[in-house]
Amino acid sequence: MTRNGPVRERPRGRRGPAPEGRPPPAFSGEIQVVDPSSMKSSETQGWILVTGANGFVGSHLVRKLVERGERVKALVRPESNLKPLAGLPLDRVRIAVGDVRVDHTVYRALRGCDRMYHVASTYSVSERRRDTIFQDAVLGTQAACEAARRAGTEKVVITSSAATLGATDRPEPMDEQHEFNLPAANAYAVAKRDAQRAALEAVE
Repeated sequence: MTRNGPVRERPRGRRGPAPEGRPPPAFSGEIQVVDPSSMKSSETQGWILVTGANGFVGSHLVRKLVERGERVKALVRPESNLKPLAGLPLDRVRIAVGDVRVDHTVYRALRGCDRMYHVASTYSVSERRRDTIFQDAVLGTQAACEAARRAGTEKVVITSSAATLGATDRPEPMDEQHEFNLPAANAYAVAKRDAQRAALEAVE
């Protein structure tokens, strides 16, 4: 016994990182992990895929969708921290493990889903992470769009950034037609601009 209750013995058996396709063991009892390709159409029909589902925006979106009665498949990387998704109902949330930069893993996760919210991105203003920022934003958007095209997804929503609008020193309306005028912008702003261009090209 300890002051906080009985001591729980560490389970014996395999040690080391959780096998690919599964979340860390601490979450295995809270959120069911599935191989999307093994699910029957009836099990996935009407689900929504959310990429970057364990991030700040993604996890809040997942919870809002669940609150309104939707069923959500959350696409996350194998090493992802799943704490932001803890406590969600097992009958409404499934975890799909993959890499948003690789279209076939997104395509596999989209099995049976009719909608996708592409939220995955790396937010950082550090130039040392420039390559990662661009890969996640641009390659991720290209891969997600291609996967949705192949899967025949009915609706795709892509999260962008106000940074893609540039800046102005006058009180004027700004929309997607506003010229990006930040030549010295950080990597994140430029990457989101390029990702938006990739998304627009995908639907042309």
